[in-house]
Amino acid sequence: EPMEWEMGLMFREKLGENEGMLFIFKTNEVRNFWMKNTLIPLDIIYLDDSYSIVTIISALPCTSDPCIVYNSLYPARYVLEVPYGFTSKHSIRIGDRITIDYNKP
Repeated sequence: EPMEWEMGLMFREKLGENEGMLFIFKTNEVRNFWMKNTLIPLDIIYLDDSYSIVTIISALPCTSDPCIVYNSLYPARYVLEVPYGFTSKHSIRIGDRITIDYNKP
C-alpha cells in the first residue's frame, strides 16, 4: 500500500533479526532516506538496477530536527532497510549482489 510504503519503518518499536523493508522505485537514481520518526537503528542498503549494492549506511534514530539525510553514493533503484548491524554480521559489502524473490509471502 502506498501509505505503508511512504511510512516505511517509522514508529516501529522492533524489527526481527531477519526482517526488513524493501523499497522498489521505477527509476535508477540517487536516493535520499532519513530516520525521522524511526525509533530503531537500521542498516540502509542501496542497490542499483542490477541488484548490486552501491551504498550501505548504518543509521541511528533521529532525535532532533533537522534529521540527517542519508544519500546513496550512486544511483539506486532499490533500498532495503534491515536491523542495525545486519550487514556487518553477515559480511555484506558494497559491490555484492543480492537476489530478490518476489514470489515469497
